[in-house]
Amino acid sequence: MAWISADDVKSYIGGDVLDDAAATFLAEVATDALQAVLNRDISLVTNLQEYYDTNGTSYILLNHWPVRSISTVSLNGVTINPAIPNQPGYRLDSFNSRKLELGQGKLLRGGAMAIAVTYTAGYDPDQPAGVDPGIPGTIHRALLLTAAAIFNASAADPNLTSENTGGVFSGTFTQRGAGAVPQAARDLVANEIRVAV
Repeated sequence: MAWISADDVKSYIGGDVLDDAAATFLAEVATDALQAVLNRDISLVTNLQEYYDTNGTSYILLNHWPVRSISTVSLNGVTINPAIPNQPGYRLDSFNSRKLELGQGKLLRGGAMAIAVTYTAGYDPDQPAGVDPGIPGTIHRALLLTAAAIFNASAADPNLTSENTGGVFSGTFTQRGAGAVPQAARDLVANEIRVAV
């Protein structure tokens, strides 16, 4: 599923040079390319059920974010309830939308698949960009930049590393391949990239 619409791509690149099929294709490949950079699917997913090892801390970093709701959390098969005043329980960190604090104190390392979490996370691509829970404006802009880069690269010879027209133009090109996400787009989504922890 594309995270941007064909109409968004047409308006950004120009409807006079793209038909609906080409714009749809660009929306899909830009989504695939950016998803590979982010190392995760950011679209809204319900009922994710994931298992985590205990890691010597009192929290885990969930694989998907932003978290929309949490259904269940358990440790070694024992349910952990949401935190309430003066009672231990789980809660999401207010500054890091993927950090789930378990409220159980530091857990020893080595508890393989000891923590189970069922939750809903992600953005809704069907909502307007920049309006919660729609795709954030930074990701939307990165998608448009990527679609335009792919469109512009389609006419280039991937084997070309330099070009020189005497007295008119001279240039050297970096080999990145068609479909590469431009650096400006990568910069926009740096905070959304999932890195190994």
